[in-house]
Amino acid sequence: MKEIKMTSHVSFRLPEEKWEAISRQGASSGETPNDWCRKAALEKLERIAQREIDMSPAERAIFEEVSRIRFLLGEGFYLLASDGLTLDDWNLVRKKAQEKVTEISRHLLSSAQTNRR
Repeated sequence: MKEIKMTSHVSFRLPEEKWEAISRQGASSGETPNDWCRKAALEKLERIAQREIDMSPAERAIFEEVSRIRFLLGEGFYLLASDGLTLDDWNLVRKKAQEKVTEISRHLLSSAQTNRR
Protein backbone atom coordinates (compact mmCIF):
# COMPACT_ATOMS: atom_id res chain seq x y z
CA MET A 1 0.00 0.00 0.00
CA LYS A 2 1.35 3.42 -0.96
CA GLU A 3 2.19 5.67 1.98
CA ILE A 4 0.53 9.08 1.85
CA LYS A 5 2.98 11.96 2.02
CA MET A 6 1.91 14.43 4.67
CA THR A 7 3.24 17.88 3.86
CA SER A 8 1.12 20.21 5.96
CA HIS A 9 0.63 20.59 9.69
CA VAL A 10 -1.88 22.14 12.06
CA SER A 11 -0.89 23.69 15.36
CA PHE A 12 -2.99 25.20 18.13
CA ARG A 13 -2.75 26.04 21.81
CA LEU A 14 -4.79 24.45 24.58
CA PRO A 15 -5.34 25.04 28.27
CA GLU A 16 -3.42 22.54 30.40
CA GLU A 17 -6.55 20.62 31.47
CA LYS A 18 -7.61 20.09 27.84
CA TRP A 19 -4.10 18.91 26.91
CA GLU A 20 -4.19 16.42 29.79
CA ALA A 21 -7.62 15.15 28.70
CA ILE A 22 -6.40 14.69 25.12
CA SER A 23 -3.26 12.96 26.37
CA ARG A 24 -5.37 10.55 28.45
CA GLN A 25 -7.69 9.83 25.51
CA GLY A 26 -4.76 9.22 23.20
CA ALA A 27 -2.98 6.99 25.71
CA SER A 28 -6.13 4.92 26.27
CA SER A 29 -6.23 4.14 22.53
CA GLY A 30 -2.48 3.73 22.15
CA GLU A 31 -1.97 7.01 20.29
CA THR A 32 0.05 10.12 20.89
CA PRO A 33 -1.95 13.29 21.58
CA ASN A 34 -1.06 14.57 18.09
CA ASP A 35 -2.19 11.34 16.40
CA TRP A 36 -5.40 11.34 18.43
CA CYS A 37 -6.17 14.96 17.40
CA ARG A 38 -5.34 14.22 13.73
CA LYS A 39 -7.66 11.21 13.77
CA ALA A 40 -10.48 13.21 15.44
CA ALA A 41 -10.17 16.06 12.93
CA LEU A 42 -10.14 13.70 9.95
CA GLU A 43 -13.16 11.77 11.28
CA LYS A 44 -15.10 15.02 11.61
CA LEU A 45 -14.06 16.07 8.11
CA GLU A 46 -15.26 12.71 6.75
CA ARG A 47 -18.66 13.11 8.47
CA ILE A 48 -19.01 16.55 6.90
CA ALA A 49 -18.04 15.14 3.50
CA GLN A 50 -20.74 12.47 3.89
CA ARG A 51 -23.25 15.25 4.57
CA GLU A 52 -23.88 14.14 8.13
CA ILE A 53 -24.85 16.91 10.47
CA ASP A 54 -22.44 17.13 13.37
CA MET A 55 -24.26 17.65 16.66
CA SER A 56 -23.15 17.71 20.25
CA PRO A 57 -24.79 15.14 22.55
CA ALA A 58 -27.10 17.85 23.93
CA GLU A 59 -28.07 19.02 20.42
CA ARG A 60 -28.68 15.40 19.38
CA ALA A 61 -30.97 14.85 22.40
CA ILE A 62 -32.97 17.99 21.60
CA PHE A 63 -33.21 17.07 17.92
CA GLU A 64 -34.40 13.55 18.77
CA GLU A 65 -37.05 14.95 21.10
CA VAL A 66 -38.28 17.40 18.44
CA SER A 67 -38.32 14.54 15.90
CA ARG A 68 -40.35 12.39 18.29
CA ILE A 69 -42.85 15.21 18.91
CA ARG A 70 -43.17 15.89 15.17
CA PHE A 71 -43.77 12.19 14.53
CA LEU A 72 -46.41 11.98 17.28
CA LEU A 73 -48.23 15.07 16.00
CA GLY A 74 -48.22 13.84 12.41
CA GLU A 75 -49.41 10.35 13.27
CA GLY A 76 -51.96 11.66 15.77
CA PHE A 77 -53.51 14.10 13.31
CA TYR A 78 -53.56 11.41 10.63
CA LEU A 79 -55.43 9.03 12.94
CA LEU A 80 -57.85 11.79 13.95
CA ALA A 81 -58.51 12.84 10.37
CA SER A 82 -59.15 9.28 9.25
CA ASP A 83 -61.42 8.54 12.23
CA GLY A 84 -58.97 5.78 13.15
CA LEU A 85 -57.88 7.06 16.55
CA THR A 86 -58.30 4.40 19.20
CA LEU A 87 -56.44 4.08 22.46
CA ASP A 88 -54.70 0.93 21.20
CA ASP A 89 -53.59 2.65 17.98
CA TRP A 90 -52.34 5.68 19.88
CA ASN A 91 -50.40 3.48 22.32
CA LEU A 92 -48.75 1.74 19.35
CA VAL A 93 -47.76 5.11 17.88
CA ARG A 94 -46.34 6.24 21.23
CA LYS A 95 -44.40 2.99 21.58
CA LYS A 96 -42.98 3.37 18.05
CA ALA A 97 -41.96 6.98 18.75
CA GLN A 98 -40.09 5.82 21.85
CA GLU A 99 -38.40 2.76 20.35
CA LYS A 100 -37.56 4.11 16.88
CA VAL A 101 -36.45 7.66 17.71
CA THR A 102 -33.08 7.23 15.97
CA GLU A 103 -34.75 6.01 12.78
CA ILE A 104 -37.31 8.82 12.95
CA SER A 105 -34.56 11.41 13.46
CA ARG A 106 -32.50 10.05 10.55
CA HIS A 107 -35.54 10.21 8.29
CA LEU A 108 -36.20 13.82 9.29
CA LEU A 109 -32.54 14.74 8.70
CA SER A 110 -32.41 13.08 5.29
CA SER A 111 -35.65 14.72 4.15
CA ALA A 112 -34.39 18.11 5.37
CA GLN A 113 -31.12 17.66 3.46
CA THR A 114 -33.00 16.59 0.31
CA ASN A 115 -35.24 19.66 0.51
CA ARG A 116 -32.21 21.99 0.85
CA ARG A 117 -30.68 20.85 -2.45
